[in-house]
Amino acid sequence: MHRFALRQPLVICLILATAGGPRLSAAEYPPARRGPEFGDYFGDKILDPYRWLEDADSPRSARWIAAQRAYTLAAFADMPERDAIRGRLREQSRAPIDLTQFETSEVFGTSRDGTRIPLFITARKGLKLDGSSPAWLHANGGGDAWAKPGFATPIATWLGMGGIYAQADIRGGGEFGQEWRNSGIGERKPNAFDDFIAAASFLASKGYTRPDRLVFEGSGGGALVIAAVINEHPDLCAVALPDRGVMDMLRYHLFKGGAQWEAEFGTSADPAAFKVLLAYSPVQNCAYGVHYPAVLITTGDYDETVSPANSYKYAAAIQAAIRTTPYYGPAMIRIDSTPASGGPTPVSRTMEEWADRIGFAAHYMPAGSLALPKGP
Repeated sequence: MHRFALRQPLVICLILATAGGPRLSAAEYPPARRGPEFGDYFGDKILDPYRWLEDADSPRSARWIAAQRAYTLAAFADMPERDAIRGRLREQSRAPIDLTQFETSEVFGTSRDGTRIPLFITARKGLKLDGSSPAWLHANGGGDAWAKPGFATPIATWLGMGGIYAQADIRGGGEFGQEWRNSGIGERKPNAFDDFIAAASFLASKGYTRPDRLVFEGSGGGALVIAAVINEHPDLCAVALPDRGVMDMLRYHLFKGGAQWEAEFGTSADPAAFKVLLAYSPVQNCAYGVHYPAVLITTGDYDETVSPANSYKYAAAIQAAIRTTPYYGPAMIRIDSTPASGGPTPVSRTMEEWADRIGFAAHYMPAGSLALPKGP
């Protein structure tokens, strides 16, 4: 039996930052009243105290969302890295970058079951493998996606500050055929978590970075991977950036847009799938009393691909636990309010979000480990 199937589910979560910037007082987090709701799954009663956040239009949810936005903006104001990084992102989106100073290599980690996991690592030429470089590890694997190394302005900005960028092609993605994909979905989804753990461990063991300067980042299914992994191994990284993640595995399929993920994960309506989902669902499995990384959750209140209710419930559960333990954290949520238009997100908004995410990560890196831009 896989070890994720042995975890006892917990109702609320706790996030403890392990490196970098100052802690935030737990008393400052916006309150979220716990409700009496629970789910009955084949005789197992699982508490669901933040189910009310699934209705984002209710007055209570609207107040909570507004308070979270205000809290996050106030916290961002104390992170000067954001303004400098925003300016660098704008510069690099308009001007070409000299890519000859960087190189990308393919390496392989070894997962728990012996499977070789490909990683593409991009860094400056002549990188010293002494563990001193901050590294950004992207979680891919899900939705039958094909992820290939490529240029992106946010990656170039991170590299330009002296960071390393690594992409882990874990099982569940479509890069290496149907069997590779099938071995990381449904009841075999925990293989993807093991693969990502192997990728992070490889980076540390080979001297690319150290856990106190490692950033985990991913969207959708990748965000789920990050959340599940930091529950199991919170000491693997310093910062976690789950974006628009599927976080409530017991009820995600009931949310708007959730049905499209059923083939990927299965649902709690099936007894066998329920046991697997309950074992790793981020909302139900965060651990008490451990040193979690700093976490910035991002979502959009218009998102129809992954309902923001996933992120709302995840954030509420984390902050409820942190309020009982002063100066733990931070764990905060950035909620984009751009209305859905059916078209692409404007570049300016994309740059703003990346400035916040990279700035947050930089803020919790060890002092002097990144060459931050000077001024906006």
